[in-house]
Amino acid sequence: MALGRPTKAKVTEQSALEKMYEAYSELRRLGWQDAIYCPKDGTHFQSVQLGSTGIHDCAYQGEWPDGDYMTFDGGDCYPSSNLVGLFRLYNH
Repeated sequence: MALGRPTKAKVTEQSALEKMYEAYSELRRLGWQDAIYCPKDGTHFQSVQLGSTGIHDCAYQGEWPDGDYMTFDGGDCYPSSNLVGLFRLYNH
């Protein structure tokens, strides 16, 4: 072991899931809600998507549950390529 370098614990599926749950719980504490409860009327909201570290401008379009989460960025609009996990209204 090199001096001055901390050892890194081995990451397991279980430890990764525990970190994911901890992040989910903290975001819920900060006012985020499960995406299934997002507005279904075209209202824009903020979204957290699995596989991304950003907060995205999003809206649900179409009839639930067959519609799409649409992401808006830089004037573009496209179906979310990642699963939307959590949402928060802009006027939180």
